[in-house]
Amino acid sequence: RARASAREALEALRGAADCDVRLRRYEHHTMRLGRTFGGREGEALRDLGLHSSACLILEVRKPDDPPFEEFDPRDMVLRVEVWDAEAGEARMRPEDVRVEGKEESTVGQARDAVAAVLGEPRERVVLLV
Repeated sequence: RARASAREALEALRGAADCDVRLRRYEHHTMRLGRTFGGREGEALRDLGLHSSACLILEVRKPDDPPFEEFDPRDMVLRVEVWDAEAGEARMRPEDVRVEGKEESTVGQARDAVAAVLGEPRERVVLLV
């Protein structure tokens, strides 16, 4: 299925000559987008830390889309799972939650960010780490 998805993506790109594209590292174990390579296009793959087992993702941006964001390793990004009491299991949210404050983020800031994404009052959000 991965090959079919890649093929479909490339087919879509062929008809979108006005799109910007870039490669970005994909961290498979955390299922998150990782380091970007802006301004480093002339460097050897080895110097970028890319080896035969590196996972990359192709990002596509249409002209009216927001500009690409560069990777900042100080960003605090949470993956959120919501407990479904009826099913007796946690369900992962499809999007990550970005917390203001970078590495200095507080638990209160994380709780506010999660509440905003879930559309719930802050008081109803309990963070379990």
